[in-house]
Amino acid sequence: MKKLLTISKDASIKVASTIYDYLAADHIYLPIDPTDKLLIHSKNVTKGELLYRHKKKGYYSPVSGKILKIEEKKNKEGEKQYYLNIKNDYQENDSYVGISEFTTVKISTDFVKKVREYPDYSWYKFRRKEKIILNGMEDEPYVANKTFLHKYYAREILQMLDILGDVFKIPEIVLCFKENDRESIETVEAFIGTYPNMSLKILPDVYPIEEREILSRYLPVNDEAVVLSSEEVFDLYREIVKERRKDAVLITLTGDAVTTPKVVRVKIGTPLQEVVEATMNFKSQDYQVIVNGLLKGVESNISDIIITEDIRVVYFMVKKVTHESACIHCGKCNEVCPVRCKPYLAYLSQGKRCDEQCLECGLCSFICPSHIPLYKYIGGKYE
Repeated sequence: MKKLLTISKDASIKVASTIYDYLAADHIYLPIDPTDKLLIHSKNVTKGELLYRHKKKGYYSPVSGKILKIEEKKNKEGEKQYYLNIKNDYQENDSYVGISEFTTVKISTDFVKKVREYPDYSWYKFRRKEKIILNGMEDEPYVANKTFLHKYYAREILQMLDILGDVFKIPEIVLCFKENDRESIETVEAFIGTYPNMSLKILPDVYPIEEREILSRYLPVNDEAVVLSSEEVFDLYREIVKERRKDAVLITLTGDAVTTPKVVRVKIGTPLQEVVEATMNFKSQDYQVIVNGLLKGVESNISDIIITEDIRVVYFMVKKVTHESACIHCGKCNEVCPVRCKPYLAYLSQGKRCDEQCLECGLCSFICPSHIPLYKYIGGKYE
């Protein structure tokens, strides 16, 4: 087995210890294409209302309010993107029905049908499976989203896993956590005893173990297993059991330019700059913004970032001067690749030789003593 890395922690970057709420954005921006058909008959919308479908995904209003217009902005990659602008009326009016209590002792035929027909989800992945694997691990250092999710919602997550096991006749459920995430482990241990079909698997703190291909080196992850993240299971609980559409996400805001790191619960579609101005203090104003990872994230302009479901962490890092120099042919990038890609050869070919196995984990660029952004080459993204 190829040895994986334990990422050294920077003492100047802290892990958040509290969740903060920022749910009062003046305007919400949802990605849309001008050709997408609105499914509503009024500009006034309620929280949780289906507005349109974009790239086969349904978009629901995170707030109640009024649709103003479709406008063009840049996204976090700096590319042109159209957004549906919704003005928040702060009334939180919704049309949810909800279920006040639910037990898995007896699952009705109607409920099974509801689960199987749930929109925006590929239920076929559960067919003929023998095992559900909960991936409760977080690869990115200093990110505490999953830890807080387990701390406050472990009971709901286990209940939803049990429901999935019952509905799809899956006999075994394995919950995976990193050995250094003691808070998640202890929280889950307090409830797991009531579920005889569930077991814990404690794994080492190595990178990038969150990736399915790497996870499979520590336990069987084959065609007979379905892997779900903690966020995915909790979202299903809220949307299937409680009939509440996902309208907010947890994001970690941290970095060596930050005075106090925070995990913030924020409405989907909120401009990041608004969240930062309302919640954050900085040790330095001369910082760069990196979205979703110090090793594999995207450097972005704070004014271009709209909170979406795929944003988990934003780092605010003091700007450091690093100069790319000529390759010294040390071979470290090849040695560190967890899936045995050849970053060195990709670099020499200027991106003409890419590797579909690449996980885009960023380890090759991280280890390079010449500060070469090798990820641009190994993934075939060189321009």
